[in-house]
Amino acid sequence: MSSYEHSEVGDVDVVSCSKLHRYEVYSEFELTGSSWPGLSAVTSRSEESCLTRFASFVGIEYEYSEWYISSFYPTEDSWNKGDDRKVTCFLGTEYDEPTIGSARGTGR
Repeated sequence: MSSYEHSEVGDVDVVSCSKLHRYEVYSEFELTGSSWPGLSAVTSRSEESCLTRFASFVGIEYEYSEWYISSFYPTEDSWNKGDDRKVTCFLGTEYDEPTIGSARGTGR
């Protein structure tokens, strides 16, 4: 995986995989801990966990896949407000080209 670009995201449009879309959510999970672990820890825990979950969704290890992955994760502010520990893992094509269908079980 490449280095993360850090930016805040407010709303995301949800689109069925049967329609043109650029990204597909393939896993969601909660980070644990009561105090903010720092941006570096949050990004590395998110990256490692998303990578671990990739093969069971797509059916092939990430390094052999045509998909690229990224994630949404809590900010320090949302963490400290106590309402955000969720990481959302998503995948897309190299150039963010729209696609139809799901990557689930494709082995690509």
